[in-house]
Amino acid sequence: MSTSASNRRPDSITMSDIAQRAGVSRPTVSIILNDRHETVGIAAETRERVLLAARELGYRRNALARAVKTGRSQTLGFLAGDADLEYSSAAFSGILDSADEKNYTVKRFRLYDRPEDEAIIERCSEHRMDGIIVNDTGLARNVELIRREFGGRGVPVVWLDPKGPQDWGVQVRPNDEDGTVEAVRYLISNGHKRIAFVGGIEGVGTGVPRFKGFKRAMEEADLPYDLVRWTQWQSQPILDTPADLMSQPEPPTAILCGNDPIGLIFLRQLRRQGYRVPEDISIVGFGDLARVHLSDPSLSTVHVPYQAMGRAAVAELLALLEDPEQAQEHKEVLFETTFIPRESSGPAPTSS
Repeated sequence: MSTSASNRRPDSITMSDIAQRAGVSRPTVSIILNDRHETVGIAAETRERVLLAARELGYRRNALARAVKTGRSQTLGFLAGDADLEYSSAAFSGILDSADEKNYTVKRFRLYDRPEDEAIIERCSEHRMDGIIVNDTGLARNVELIRREFGGRGVPVVWLDPKGPQDWGVQVRPNDEDGTVEAVRYLISNGHKRIAFVGGIEGVGTGVPRFKGFKRAMEEADLPYDLVRWTQWQSQPILDTPADLMSQPEPPTAILCGNDPIGLIFLRQLRRQGYRVPEDISIVGFGDLARVHLSDPSLSTVHVPYQAMGRAAVAELLALLEDPEQAQEHKEVLFETTFIPRESSGPAPTSS
Protein backbone atom coordinates (compact mmCIF):
# COMPACT_ATOMS: atom_id res chain seq x y z
CA MET A 1 0.00 0.00 0.00
CA SER A 2 1.46 3.37 -1.03
CA THR A 3 1.57 6.37 1.32
CA SER A 4 1.33 9.93 0.03
CA ALA A 5 4.25 12.24 0.79
CA SER A 6 2.10 14.43 3.05
CA ASN A 7 1.34 11.45 5.32
CA ARG A 8 4.93 10.24 5.72
CA ARG A 9 7.42 10.99 8.49
CA PRO A 10 9.36 14.28 7.89
CA ASP A 11 12.69 12.46 7.81
CA SER A 12 11.45 10.24 4.96
CA ILE A 13 10.42 13.12 2.67
CA THR A 14 12.75 13.32 -0.34
CA MET A 15 13.73 16.10 -2.73
CA SER A 16 11.78 14.26 -5.43
CA ASP A 17 8.63 14.61 -3.31
CA ILE A 18 9.23 18.36 -2.99
CA ALA A 19 9.95 18.67 -6.72
CA GLN A 20 6.67 16.97 -7.56
CA ARG A 21 4.72 19.21 -5.16
CA ALA A 22 6.39 22.42 -6.42
CA GLY A 23 6.32 21.47 -10.11
CA VAL A 24 10.08 21.78 -10.64
CA SER A 25 12.97 19.40 -11.26
CA ARG A 26 14.82 17.58 -8.48
CA PRO A 27 18.14 19.39 -9.27
CA THR A 28 16.35 22.71 -8.83
CA VAL A 29 15.15 21.62 -5.38
CA SER A 30 18.68 20.52 -4.47
CA ILE A 31 20.15 23.87 -5.50
CA ILE A 32 17.59 25.83 -3.47
CA LEU A 33 17.75 23.70 -0.30
CA ASN A 34 21.55 23.86 -0.35
CA ASP A 35 21.51 27.67 -0.61
CA ARG A 36 23.12 27.77 -4.06
CA HIS A 37 20.22 29.51 -5.80
CA GLU A 38 21.96 32.89 -6.04
CA THR A 39 24.99 31.51 -7.86
CA VAL A 40 22.80 29.65 -10.35
CA GLY A 41 20.30 32.46 -10.84
CA ILE A 42 17.02 30.78 -9.87
CA ALA A 43 14.05 33.15 -9.72
CA ALA A 44 12.86 34.28 -6.31
CA GLU A 45 9.32 33.07 -7.08
CA THR A 46 10.61 29.56 -7.83
CA ARG A 47 12.62 29.53 -4.62
CA GLU A 48 9.61 30.56 -2.53
CA ARG A 49 7.46 27.88 -4.20
CA VAL A 50 10.02 25.18 -3.40
CA LEU A 51 10.46 26.34 0.21
CA LEU A 52 6.69 26.42 0.69
CA ALA A 53 6.37 22.86 -0.63
CA ALA A 54 9.15 21.73 1.70
CA ARG A 55 7.40 23.31 4.70
CA GLU A 56 4.02 21.84 3.75
CA LEU A 57 5.55 18.36 3.52
CA GLY A 58 7.45 18.82 6.77
CA TYR A 59 10.82 18.23 5.06
CA ARG A 60 13.88 18.01 7.36
CA ARG A 61 17.46 17.91 6.13
CA ASN A 62 19.46 14.81 6.97
CA ALA A 63 22.43 16.43 8.70
CA LEU A 64 24.43 13.20 8.80
CA ALA A 65 24.00 12.54 5.08
CA ARG A 66 24.88 16.15 4.31
CA ALA A 67 28.06 15.90 6.41
CA VAL A 68 29.15 12.73 4.61
CA LYS A 69 28.56 14.32 1.21
CA THR A 70 30.11 17.75 1.86
CA GLY A 71 32.69 16.97 4.52
CA ARG A 72 31.09 19.67 6.68
CA SER A 73 29.05 18.97 9.80
CA GLN A 74 27.60 22.53 10.02
CA THR A 75 28.58 22.32 13.68
CA LEU A 76 30.96 24.51 15.69
CA GLY A 77 32.53 23.57 19.01
CA PHE A 78 32.71 25.93 22.00
CA LEU A 79 35.30 25.06 24.64
CA ALA A 80 34.82 27.07 27.83
CA GLY A 81 35.84 27.01 31.45
CA ASP A 82 33.25 28.16 33.97
CA ALA A 83 30.31 28.52 31.60
CA ASP A 84 28.21 30.04 34.41
CA LEU A 85 30.36 33.20 34.50
CA GLU A 86 28.52 36.14 32.99
CA TYR A 87 31.27 37.13 30.57
CA SER A 88 31.35 33.59 29.17
CA SER A 89 27.56 33.54 28.84
CA ALA A 90 27.58 36.90 27.05
CA ALA A 91 30.19 35.69 24.57
CA PHE A 92 28.24 32.45 24.05
CA SER A 93 25.08 34.44 23.37
CA GLY A 94 26.87 36.30 20.57
CA ILE A 95 28.23 33.03 19.21
CA LEU A 96 24.76 31.45 19.13
CA ASP A 97 23.19 34.50 17.43
CA SER A 98 25.79 34.55 14.68
CA ALA A 99 25.82 30.76 14.23
CA ASP A 100 22.02 30.67 13.93
CA GLU A 101 22.13 33.29 11.19
CA LYS A 102 24.56 31.11 9.23
CA ASN A 103 22.64 27.84 9.85
CA TYR A 104 25.29 26.39 12.14
CA THR A 105 24.78 24.40 15.34
CA VAL A 106 27.02 25.02 18.35
CA LYS A 107 28.04 22.33 20.86
CA ARG A 108 29.50 23.46 24.16
CA PHE A 109 32.14 21.50 26.05
CA ARG A 110 33.16 22.53 29.56
CA LEU A 111 36.75 22.48 30.80
CA TYR A 112 37.36 22.09 34.53
CA ASP A 113 41.02 23.03 35.13
CA ARG A 114 41.67 19.36 35.88
CA PRO A 115 43.52 16.48 34.18
CA GLU A 116 40.17 15.24 32.87
CA ASP A 117 40.21 18.18 30.45
CA GLU A 118 42.31 16.12 28.04
CA ALA A 119 39.50 13.58 27.63
CA ILE A 120 36.99 16.41 27.10
CA ILE A 121 39.13 17.97 24.36
CA GLU A 122 39.51 14.57 22.69
CA ARG A 123 35.74 14.01 22.87
CA CYS A 124 35.16 17.39 21.25
CA SER A 125 37.58 16.37 18.48
CA GLU A 126 35.70 13.09 17.95
CA HIS A 127 32.54 15.05 17.10
CA ARG A 128 34.27 16.33 13.96
CA MET A 129 33.41 20.00 14.37
CA ASP A 130 33.96 22.30 11.41
CA GLY A 131 35.72 24.77 13.71
CA ILE A 132 36.40 25.51 17.37
CA ILE A 133 36.01 28.61 19.54
CA VAL A 134 37.95 28.57 22.81
CA ASN A 135 36.72 30.85 25.59
CA ASP A 136 38.85 29.60 28.47
CA THR A 137 41.58 26.98 28.12
CA GLY A 138 41.80 26.30 31.86
CA LEU A 139 45.08 24.47 32.42
CA ALA A 140 48.05 25.91 30.50
CA ARG A 141 48.80 22.55 28.91
CA ASN A 142 45.35 22.53 27.32
CA VAL A 143 46.64 25.01 24.73
CA GLU A 144 48.98 22.38 23.33
CA LEU A 145 46.29 19.70 23.55
CA ILE A 146 43.96 21.88 21.49
CA ARG A 147 46.71 22.58 18.97
CA ARG A 148 47.41 18.85 18.65
CA GLU A 149 43.79 17.74 18.33
CA PHE A 150 42.55 20.45 15.97
CA GLY A 151 45.56 22.15 14.42
CA GLY A 152 46.98 18.78 13.44
CA ARG A 153 43.81 18.04 11.43
CA GLY A 154 43.52 21.50 9.92
CA VAL A 155 40.46 22.42 11.97
CA PRO A 156 40.41 26.21 12.41
CA VAL A 157 40.46 27.60 15.95
CA VAL A 158 39.45 31.05 17.21
CA TRP A 159 40.52 32.10 20.71
CA LEU A 160 38.44 34.31 22.99
CA ASP A 161 41.03 33.50 25.65
CA PRO A 162 44.09 35.72 26.31
CA LYS A 163 46.01 32.58 27.28
CA GLY A 164 45.78 31.35 23.68
CA PRO A 165 48.93 30.96 21.55
CA GLN A 166 50.51 34.00 19.93
CA ASP A 167 51.64 32.11 16.82
CA TRP A 168 48.58 30.14 15.69
CA GLY A 169 44.86 30.64 15.21
CA VAL A 170 42.79 33.80 15.40
CA GLN A 171 42.65 35.65 18.71
CA VAL A 172 39.64 37.88 19.36
CA ARG A 173 40.29 39.98 22.43
CA PRO A 174 39.43 43.30 24.07
CA ASN A 175 41.91 46.16 24.26
CA ASP A 176 42.28 45.75 28.02
CA GLU A 177 45.44 47.83 28.29
CA ASP A 178 43.98 50.99 26.76
CA GLY A 179 40.74 50.54 28.71
CA THR A 180 42.71 50.47 31.94
CA VAL A 181 44.72 53.53 30.93
CA GLU A 182 41.47 55.42 30.30
CA ALA A 183 40.10 54.48 33.73
CA VAL A 184 43.30 55.49 35.56
CA ARG A 185 43.50 58.80 33.70
CA TYR A 186 39.93 59.51 34.77
CA LEU A 187 40.84 58.89 38.42
CA ILE A 188 43.95 61.05 38.15
CA SER A 189 41.93 63.86 36.56
CA ASN A 190 39.70 63.71 39.65
CA GLY A 191 42.63 64.36 41.94
CA HIS A 192 43.56 60.77 42.90
CA LYS A 193 47.27 60.16 43.41
CA ARG A 194 47.22 57.05 45.60
CA ILE A 195 45.57 54.47 43.34
CA ALA A 196 45.64 50.73 44.09
CA PHE A 197 45.37 47.89 41.60
CA VAL A 198 43.81 44.55 42.59
CA GLY A 199 44.00 41.75 40.02
CA GLY A 200 43.33 38.02 39.87
CA ILE A 201 46.22 35.60 39.39
CA GLU A 202 49.48 37.44 38.75
CA GLY A 203 50.93 36.96 35.29
CA VAL A 204 47.90 35.09 33.91
CA GLY A 205 45.09 35.97 31.51
CA THR A 206 43.47 39.39 31.51
CA GLY A 207 45.48 40.47 34.55
CA VAL A 208 48.55 40.92 32.36
CA PRO A 209 47.32 43.66 29.96
CA ARG A 210 45.19 45.31 32.65
CA PHE A 211 48.12 45.67 35.04
CA LYS A 212 50.28 46.82 32.13
CA GLY A 213 47.77 49.59 31.43
CA PHE A 214 47.66 50.55 35.11
CA LYS A 215 51.45 50.77 35.30
CA ARG A 216 51.62 52.75 32.06
CA ALA A 217 49.09 55.36 33.17
CA MET A 218 50.69 55.78 36.59
CA GLU A 219 54.16 56.18 35.06
CA GLU A 220 52.81 58.75 32.58
CA ALA A 221 51.59 60.81 35.54
CA ASP A 222 54.83 60.21 37.49
CA LEU A 223 52.86 58.54 40.30
CA PRO A 224 53.95 55.52 42.38
CA TYR A 225 52.22 52.18 41.80
CA ASP A 226 53.22 50.37 44.98
CA LEU A 227 49.67 49.47 46.03
CA VAL A 228 49.26 46.26 44.01
CA ARG A 229 47.53 43.11 45.24
CA TRP A 230 46.77 39.82 43.48
CA THR A 231 43.88 37.67 44.68
CA GLN A 232 41.17 35.50 43.17
CA TRP A 233 37.65 36.76 43.73
CA GLN A 234 36.42 33.22 44.51
CA SER A 235 38.91 32.82 47.40
CA GLN A 236 38.69 33.77 51.08
CA PRO A 237 41.78 36.06 51.18
CA ILE A 238 40.06 38.66 48.98
CA LEU A 239 37.77 39.52 51.90
CA ASP A 240 40.79 40.71 53.89
CA THR A 241 42.45 42.65 51.05
CA PRO A 242 40.36 45.86 51.36
CA ALA A 243 41.26 46.26 55.04
CA ASP A 244 44.91 45.51 54.25
CA LEU A 245 45.05 48.27 51.65
CA MET A 246 43.29 50.83 53.84
CA SER A 247 45.64 50.11 56.76
CA GLN A 248 48.72 51.19 54.77
CA PRO A 249 50.61 54.31 55.98
CA GLU A 250 49.47 56.06 52.79
CA PRO A 251 46.24 54.28 51.87
CA PRO A 252 44.63 54.61 48.45
CA THR A 253 41.88 57.07 47.63
CA ALA A 254 40.88 54.94 44.64
CA ILE A 255 41.03 51.23 43.83
CA LEU A 256 41.08 49.85 40.30
CA CYS A 257 39.88 46.23 40.30
CA GLY A 258 40.89 43.74 37.61
CA ASN A 259 37.29 42.60 37.10
CA ASP A 260 33.77 43.47 38.20
CA PRO A 261 33.37 40.65 40.77
CA ILE A 262 36.44 41.96 42.63
CA GLY A 263 35.03 45.48 42.40
CA LEU A 264 31.68 44.43 43.86
CA ILE A 265 33.36 42.56 46.71
CA PHE A 266 35.49 45.61 47.54
CA LEU A 267 32.43 47.84 47.40
CA ARG A 268 30.59 45.63 49.89
CA GLN A 269 33.52 45.07 52.24
CA LEU A 270 34.59 48.70 52.44
CA ARG A 271 31.04 49.89 53.10
CA ARG A 272 30.75 47.30 55.88
CA GLN A 273 33.93 48.74 57.37
CA GLY A 274 32.36 52.20 57.46
CA TYR A 275 33.89 53.76 54.35
CA ARG A 276 31.71 55.93 52.16
CA VAL A 277 31.86 55.24 48.42
CA PRO A 278 32.86 57.43 46.62
CA GLU A 279 33.29 60.14 49.25
CA ASP A 280 36.09 58.31 51.11
CA ILE A 281 37.23 55.85 48.45
CA SER A 282 36.51 55.43 44.72
CA ILE A 283 36.15 51.93 43.26
CA VAL A 284 36.35 50.92 39.59
CA GLY A 285 35.72 47.46 38.11
CA PHE A 286 36.36 45.94 34.69
CA GLY A 287 33.96 44.16 32.32
CA ASP A 288 30.62 45.98 32.71
CA LEU A 289 28.67 42.88 33.70
CA ALA A 290 24.91 43.25 34.13
CA ARG A 291 25.01 43.09 37.92
CA VAL A 292 27.13 46.26 38.29
CA HIS A 293 24.07 48.34 37.37
CA LEU A 294 22.27 46.92 40.42
CA SER A 295 24.94 47.62 43.04
CA ASP A 296 24.53 50.52 45.48
CA PRO A 297 26.23 52.71 44.49
CA SER A 298 26.42 51.54 40.87
CA LEU A 299 29.91 50.43 39.92
CA SER A 300 32.11 52.47 37.60
CA THR A 301 33.76 50.06 35.19
CA VAL A 302 35.36 49.46 31.81
CA HIS A 303 32.92 48.08 29.25
CA VAL A 304 34.04 44.97 27.36
CA PRO A 305 31.86 44.04 24.32
CA TYR A 306 31.73 40.30 25.06
CA GLN A 307 28.65 39.60 22.92
CA ALA A 308 30.10 41.40 19.88
CA MET A 309 33.34 39.47 20.38
CA GLY A 310 31.37 36.21 20.30
CA ARG A 311 29.76 37.20 17.00
CA ALA A 312 33.15 38.15 15.59
CA ALA A 313 34.59 34.79 16.63
CA VAL A 314 32.02 32.99 14.46
CA ALA A 315 32.65 35.33 11.51
CA GLU A 316 36.40 34.71 11.76
CA LEU A 317 35.86 30.96 12.01
CA LEU A 318 33.66 30.82 8.92
CA ALA A 319 36.20 32.93 7.01
CA LEU A 320 38.89 30.38 7.90
CA LEU A 321 36.66 27.58 6.60
CA GLU A 322 36.49 29.37 3.25
CA ASP A 323 40.27 29.89 3.20
CA PRO A 324 41.84 26.89 5.03
CA GLU A 325 45.41 28.01 4.30
CA GLN A 326 45.01 30.80 6.85
CA ALA A 327 44.03 28.37 9.61
CA GLN A 328 47.67 27.76 10.56
CA GLU A 329 48.53 31.46 10.62
CA HIS A 330 48.08 33.91 13.49
CA LYS A 331 45.72 36.87 13.41
CA GLU A 332 44.51 39.23 16.12
CA VAL A 333 41.14 40.99 16.16
CA LEU A 334 41.09 43.77 18.76
CA PHE A 335 37.90 45.23 20.26
CA GLU A 336 38.01 48.64 21.90
CA THR A 337 36.92 49.01 25.52
CA THR A 338 35.26 52.06 27.08
CA PHE A 339 35.43 53.45 30.60
CA ILE A 340 31.99 54.11 32.07
CA PRO A 341 31.91 56.38 35.16
CA ARG A 342 29.08 55.65 37.55
CA GLU A 343 28.32 56.36 41.21
CA SER A 344 31.23 54.45 42.80
CA SER A 345 33.90 56.90 41.61
CA GLY A 346 34.36 60.61 42.13
CA PRO A 347 36.79 63.31 43.24
CA ALA A 348 39.57 62.40 45.64
CA PRO A 349 38.74 63.25 49.27
CA THR A 350 40.31 66.44 50.54
CA SER A 351 42.43 66.21 53.69
CA SER A 352 40.87 67.89 56.69
